[in-house]
Amino acid sequence: MWTKNNCKGLVLANFDNQLVTFWHGKSLGFIEKLCLTSMLVQGYKVTLYSYTHLDDVPAGIVLGDAADIMPIEQMLINSATSSPALGSNIFRYKMLQLGLGCWVDTDILLLKKIETNGDFVFGYQNSQIINNAILFAPKDSRLVEDLLQYVQTRPVIPPWWPRRKRLSQRARHVVGLARPPEMLAWGIFGPQALSHFVKKNRLEKHAQKIHVFYPVHYLDADAPFDAQVDLNDYIQPDTMTVHLWNNNLKTLKTQRPPEGSYIWYKCREYGVKID
Repeated sequence: MWTKNNCKGLVLANFDNQLVTFWHGKSLGFIEKLCLTSMLVQGYKVTLYSYTHLDDVPAGIVLGDAADIMPIEQMLINSATSSPALGSNIFRYKMLQLGLGCWVDTDILLLKKIETNGDFVFGYQNSQIINNAILFAPKDSRLVEDLLQYVQTRPVIPPWWPRRKRLSQRARHVVGLARPPEMLAWGIFGPQALSHFVKKNRLEKHAQKIHVFYPVHYLDADAPFDAQVDLNDYIQPDTMTVHLWNNNLKTLKTQRPPEGSYIWYKCREYGVKID
C-alpha cells in the first residue's frame, strides 16, 4: 500500500495510485477542473463519481456511477445551506470501506504527491479540527467502522455533544421528534466526526500539520484569487495541497480570476480555461 521515501523518512502514499472524488449537481466549474487536472499532473489515476452524466471533465478522469457506491436516497442535503456535504461525507466513508483509494474533495489543488507517516492520511485545518477533504484509512480499520456506524445510526447523536443534549435527542426520538441530520449543525458528519473518532482511536499522530494540507484558512479563502497576495506566504516546502474552500468562495468561483492571482497562474500552467 505504501513505499519508503528515503529523502524525508516518510512514505509515499499511492493507494495503488488511485484518488477518488465526487460531484453532485450540474457542470463542473473551472475550480473543479483545475483541481482534477492537478491530480492528473501528479500522476494519479482519478475516478470522479456522480449520479448524473458529466461531459465536461478533464481528459484522463475516469467517470464512475455514484449509485454503485451509495443509493441516491442517502445523499442527504443540509436544509439550511442546500449543501450535499452530509451525503458526500457518507459517500466517502463507504468508499473507504470498499478500499477504492484515497478520498480528495474536488476543490483540493495538489502541489505534489501525497506523503504520510503510515497507513492513514488526514490533517489538521486548525489546532483542534481534523478535516476530511483528504482522507484515507484502511478499509478494515476501526476508524472507518466507527465513522460508518455513526453516520448510519438514527437518531444521530454526536458523541461529543454534552450529556444533556444527547439525552434530549434520545427522548425526542422516542416521540418521533428527533432532529434529522439535515437539520443539525454544519460538519456533523464531516470534520467534527472525523476529529472525534481519530482521537477516540488514538490516531492523532497520523494527522498532518495545518500547513501540509490546509495552508489557507477558510476565512482567507479569497487569498488565492487576490493578485495582491503572494501565496508563498502560506505555502511551505512540505505543503502538499491547497484547499480552495469552494463553499466559502461565493461569487469568486463563478468569475474569471484576476490576472496575476495564484489561481490565474495555475489555470494557465495547467491549460484550464477560465473564460
